[in-house]
Amino acid sequence: DVFAHDAERVARFTREAQTLASLNHPNIAQIYGVIEEDSPAHVHALVMELVEGEDLSAIMARHAGPGTASSSGWSPGASAPGLPLAEALPIAKQIAEALEAAHEQGIVHRDLKPANIKVRADGTVKVLDFGLAKALAPNASGGSSATADAMNSPTLTAAAFAAGYGGPGTELGMIIGTAAYMAPEQARGRAVDKRADIWAFGVVLYEMLTGQRLFPGEEVSDTLAAVLRQDVDWQTLPASTPPALAVLLRRCLERDPRLRLRDIGEARLVLSQPEAPAADAARTPVRPPGLAGRFVRAAALLAVGFAAGFTTASVVAPPPGTTPGSASLSITPVTASGNVISGSISPDGRYLAYVESEQGLQSLWLQQLAGGQTLRLIPERAVAYWAHTFTPDGNDIVYGVKSDAEPSGALYLISALGGTPRRLIGNIDSAPSFSPDGRRMTFLRQSAPAQDESALMVCDADGSNERILAAVKLPEYMAGIFFGGPSWSPDGKSIVTSVGRRGSAGADAKARLVQVQVETGAMSTLADPGWLVAAQSHWMPDGKAVLVIARGADQAATQIWSVSVPGGEARRITSDLSDHRVLSLTRDGQALVSIAGSISARVSVMPLRGGGTPIRIGRSTQDGLEGVAFDAEGSVVYSSRVGGRSSLWVTRSDGSDRRPLVQAGPAEYLYFPAVAGGGRLFYLSNTQKGTEVQSVGMDGSAPRTIAADVRRDLIAASVDGDVVAFSALVDGVPHIFTSDPDGTRRTPITKVPSFSPAVDARGRRVAYYYVANGLFRIGVSAIDGSGSLLADLPAEAPSANSRLQLNGDGVYLNTVRGDRANVWLLPLDGRPARRVTAFDDQLLFDFAVSPDGSMLALVRGSRLRDAQVITGFHGGAAARPADRAGTAPEEGSR
Repeated sequence: DVFAHDAERVARFTREAQTLASLNHPNIAQIYGVIEEDSPAHVHALVMELVEGEDLSAIMARHAGPGTASSSGWSPGASAPGLPLAEALPIAKQIAEALEAAHEQGIVHRDLKPANIKVRADGTVKVLDFGLAKALAPNASGGSSATADAMNSPTLTAAAFAAGYGGPGTELGMIIGTAAYMAPEQARGRAVDKRADIWAFGVVLYEMLTGQRLFPGEEVSDTLAAVLRQDVDWQTLPASTPPALAVLLRRCLERDPRLRLRDIGEARLVLSQPEAPAADAARTPVRPPGLAGRFVRAAALLAVGFAAGFTTASVVAPPPGTTPGSASLSITPVTASGNVISGSISPDGRYLAYVESEQGLQSLWLQQLAGGQTLRLIPERAVAYWAHTFTPDGNDIVYGVKSDAEPSGALYLISALGGTPRRLIGNIDSAPSFSPDGRRMTFLRQSAPAQDESALMVCDADGSNERILAAVKLPEYMAGIFFGGPSWSPDGKSIVTSVGRRGSAGADAKARLVQVQVETGAMSTLADPGWLVAAQSHWMPDGKAVLVIARGADQAATQIWSVSVPGGEARRITSDLSDHRVLSLTRDGQALVSIAGSISARVSVMPLRGGGTPIRIGRSTQDGLEGVAFDAEGSVVYSSRVGGRSSLWVTRSDGSDRRPLVQAGPAEYLYFPAVAGGGRLFYLSNTQKGTEVQSVGMDGSAPRTIAADVRRDLIAASVDGDVVAFSALVDGVPHIFTSDPDGTRRTPITKVPSFSPAVDARGRRVAYYYVANGLFRIGVSAIDGSGSLLADLPAEAPSANSRLQLNGDGVYLNTVRGDRANVWLLPLDGRPARRVTAFDDQLLFDFAVSPDGSMLALVRGSRLRDAQVITGFHGGAAARPADRAGTAPEEGSR
């Protein structure tokens, strides 16, 4: 009655109910509307779908044997077997699908529990009472700020409310919701978001699998205390639990919401293939090197114009335990944030140093491997950390930094206990490696001793007395990979490092491992098995082998290899679907740390103005990762990868009439579609021969090559002017060029290092990123090749997925300091950029604006990367003949 006569609360209830009624999903109980009755008393009720079937609490109680179900959950007896996997997983997957649908519309359940989940006789799961707590909550103005914050949480059960958390004449309690399924932040009365649902989902899944209440307690206060402090007993999980599922649970049940699984869609993916490798936190294609770390790659790329990247194929990390590569190989995830881009293990194997990257900010952490305790050494900053390793005594950590203040990179040293960092040396482009006595170190440097050369450097451990030990000249390079690095031999006499060689058409023809003598600088090839790319290396302690990150011709992902010394026989240590990024080894050589990960994205469209919910039009989690564009009629063209095969597709803006446009051939990759006037589709084709701009009619007619010897970078095409823009190297440095649609005329546009072109609709101007005095800028030039700079705008460091699109009065972009989730518009008159979209989660991998300026195409999703400890690798898989030939595609500035 108190609620019914509160006009403000009733209005809020009605508004929220209308929002909830917009949820239309087969796993969500539908809300049809609100009934208002004035007689005999004020009644405001929801009209909801009648769902037949048992609720999950009753199903779990039945499987648990003795015990009772209750309105707030269930109470198993002494014998508590969980649901069989074959029954639990379909239920969990449907719950995840329901939450995902709601979260995509900005709706949080806030009271997920077994009693709110019904299972029909045909196995269909229905989640009830979506968001009703929010609908019942008062406005923030309706009480104290503390109470208003608390009301952002779901309601307690009636029994708990009567037990003392509120009462007649009082406002609802400071903490509201069903205690056993509350996220810790809810239990503390703090504001919540979708991560509270993810926590509750984890609790429900745990209880389904184990048959045990996760947070028991005789009183509500006891349960809340358990939620806040009690450790999860992971030993209760059945032995048959797939590793990927166990890891998923750990991520859902992180008490710190910042470390918790961020997107329930990732849970859905794991539940779809629970026996797949444990991809919990270790997923991302190491598309070069990501977010703020991508700044370093772009800076290095522009400074010299060469780089060798990893593939963009989606990969999944293997589970702890056996892998196909070796009967004894064991891979164990050791971080679970999903944002770890680099890691190194201490010489004694007790600690892990790692870098986290999120929304353009990076931080350096130390973790105790045995207990999992973490220490943040350096807080989040808009810089790129990389190249970190422990000093030989394990007391300190050295790490690289690239930023606006240090565009050419610098190496710092910090105590493993924290403190003030100390700068050692500047102009460094790889991870360092120490000599056996710890007195000297080696690293790689670009543009040394000349612009078109790269060098292996040595210096004292404090950064003094640096000198060039060996150098190579383009088309060969030493420092082309951001996460590469040399390794000093255990006897101190030689250093190994990777050397790449660019093919005649601009592609990475191959990579080899070289050995350089410390005394003389003499360089010889140690291994040349036809790798496409090779990165960081590390000597084994006995000096009889070198481990190296590399990729063979038939591999979709970089693997860990072992090369014998002497002899140079190369064999794979790992043989899985993970993209292994870095390599760090303990002093005894018994364990190593690597980073692996994957990416999941989807293509959607939404109005450019006025907001609205994005409508998904793609069908694969690999859609759009290599580009998205509109044609003149408003259809969407996007890249896709299915079964490892690259392709370009087109669909109407509502997702209908979806069909393939171009299918790649064997060992061919297609990137960055762009559509010009006249219905011509342009795209990059990357093969062993190099990278070319190709063109084909939208009906598949008249295929032709427009330009060869180009870089793997964005291309752009005008709608009205029939102009194509692309990037190519000039003396090893990238510049912007344009061409007629038939490829007959190639015109240079820029005279400075520049990349990522965008052309306006009429084909009169081109926008691009460029570098001036070590800083990034956005330039807009006339497209006639006169070199005139029409606008010069400030720019943040490009991210892994930087995109520009030029319109009449500004440049659309997706790289803004501290935000990698939204599209922004930067006016050409110098005014600050304004945000066009309003997303607060996921990453924006690519976008496109329709020719008429009415629609946005978006490629949004999640990227998960984490550290893993690998043991038992001394008997790795032997290389197959197919691993010993091939050339590598160029990663370019993306």
